[in-house]
Amino acid sequence: MIQNNGNMGNTQNVFNERFNRAQGEVQEQGGRQMQNPSVTGKRKSREEELYESLYYAKWSYVMSGYNQEPLGMKVFFGRPQHIWTEEEVDITPEHCEVDAELEERPTGLEIFVLTSMMGWPSDRFQGGLISLYQRIGILDNNVYIRREMMRVWYIIQQKLNAWWVQKTERPPTHIVIGISGIGKSCGVGSFLLHSLLHFHEGMLDVVVYFTDAKAYLIYNKKGNEEGRVVLYKRKDVTNVIEEMRLKKRGHIIFDINSPKETLPYEIPRNVWGVTVLAPPDGVRYKYWMKNLEQTRIILNCDDVRDIKAFVAWKKLSLFPNYTTLDENARAKVKEELEDEWRLVERRVDVVGPLPRYVFGNRGNCRELEVIRYLSRLSCNRRDGYDMMMGKYFEWKGNDFTQPLIKIVRERSRYGNLESYHCRPLSVAIGNMILCTLFATVAESMSSHEFMMEYGKVGAYSLKTRALVSLLFPRVFCVVTKHLNYLRRLGETEDKRSILKDMTPQQFQLVEQKFLPEAGQNAMETVNTRCSTGH
Repeated sequence: MIQNNGNMGNTQNVFNERFNRAQGEVQEQGGRQMQNPSVTGKRKSREEELYESLYYAKWSYVMSGYNQEPLGMKVFFGRPQHIWTEEEVDITPEHCEVDAELEERPTGLEIFVLTSMMGWPSDRFQGGLISLYQRIGILDNNVYIRREMMRVWYIIQQKLNAWWVQKTERPPTHIVIGISGIGKSCGVGSFLLHSLLHFHEGMLDVVVYFTDAKAYLIYNKKGNEEGRVVLYKRKDVTNVIEEMRLKKRGHIIFDINSPKETLPYEIPRNVWGVTVLAPPDGVRYKYWMKNLEQTRIILNCDDVRDIKAFVAWKKLSLFPNYTTLDENARAKVKEELEDEWRLVERRVDVVGPLPRYVFGNRGNCRELEVIRYLSRLSCNRRDGYDMMMGKYFEWKGNDFTQPLIKIVRERSRYGNLESYHCRPLSVAIGNMILCTLFATVAESMSSHEFMMEYGKVGAYSLKTRALVSLLFPRVFCVVTKHLNYLRRLGETEDKRSILKDMTPQQFQLVEQKFLPEAGQNAMETVNTRCSTGH
């Protein structure tokens, strides 16, 4: 915290002073960062220091189940004794089960954190600038890894073993799909890079990390040759990869950040494995979509416990000797942490579980952005509504819907594959969308009632309101429990309605056009989607 007696001018002066001092140190380092210490006998080069920062990233983790600790969680330093197994993280529900409430997972490991003292490629470190950003507090070199990210690594690791170790499959290509702000770059990208460097005791010779207009070649340590990180311009790295692809074992990571960024066509995929970190918009990786259903990995959003654990880590990691503090000091830390969690929890309720917007100063701007988009909802944006309420199974997002929706992984209807459909980012957003839809329906109902004969208004109102009420799962449950079969002439036994065997998640009302009048085929014009799981 900069102490400046509340004076903005002093703050700017202090900031400039620290910036210039750090920049001077960077320039001083710049003249020697390309020297080879094996030749000069001097300290390691900057390239080698960057590699060691990645390879020897420090571990810490958060455990739950400590009722006497703040938020019931405790921070430990070092590698966890037990990391989630493949079975614990590989959860892909059927479509009809996506919205079902999951059993609360048992206490234990919540998240683990990797700390690279000099940052990560997703932070676009180059030369000594990384230390500059750290000194003035701009960069956070900690990335937290949750279950979903571990699942991604398990899937990729299995295919890497099949290619490099067992030699039973071709080089794997995976496309990791997740919405913006979910942690694809800083979380999945960083953890994947770290894991690849350690894969099969350092089997890989090189990992290439593309981000924006840059490409980082991370050469693994081999024998007497030190590991190092080398920065290339994107247009220059293709020839380098082409020269070494048959001589070295490698893997390529494409981290797509910019809306204008596309994948280079000329990168070979027939020798090295490739992993693409991308948003749901498939336009940017069309060339790579061959057999996409077999290679894509859907990344779900964080859950509340993931975010709560990171809030605990951010605070408690500053007090490694928390248990030895006096009672007043512990009480103060606990109070500050609980206050921070209440703030974050409220923000999650509004903007959804997106780390980019939940943590840091961008959170307040995101809240205002979501509220602004919600206030602009209108009945004219039908495509947006259809996607936000889960009608579409593929991303059809635009600038209007993107801040309001997320993707949820589910098992594809075509074999044992991964698919997804879109849902509101938070309960608050979903409720606002429903309220807007209800207002539209009410307006339509009122206009119809105004033109009806007096005696028909009551019947029409009853029918339309009854149909709208089925949008609420609780109402639907009560109705299905009290269904009675009306026997036709000559029938001696009741027939069981299929609705009695279905859950609210298996029956979803999508839209209402109009209810049939007497003599029409019942419900022909009411669109519903009904999935029985058969």
